[in-house]
Amino acid sequence: MGVGDLWIIAGQSNAAGYGRGPALDPPELGIHILKNEEVWDVAAQPLNDTTRSTHPNLEQANPGHAPYLRFARDLKSALGYPIG
Repeated sequence: MGVGDLWIIAGQSNAAGYGRGPALDPPELGIHILKNEEVWDVAAQPLNDTTRSTHPNLEQANPGHAPYLRFARDLKSALGYPIG
């Protein structure tokens, strides 16, 4: 049985992550993402990675990052349980 909250990130380029500054968001156990290849994994930048995806992104590469990994880390810390 899984425990935690499921949050949905939606919204074209903002959800894909187009921040251009350095991404200081290392992966953290307990923060997961349903990847474009339709498998759950530990969340890491870039969130819109299309490697091995069955639904590839038409863009060649997105070197940016999104604020949602930091948001998930703050939620996990405040709530005390996993975020997906």
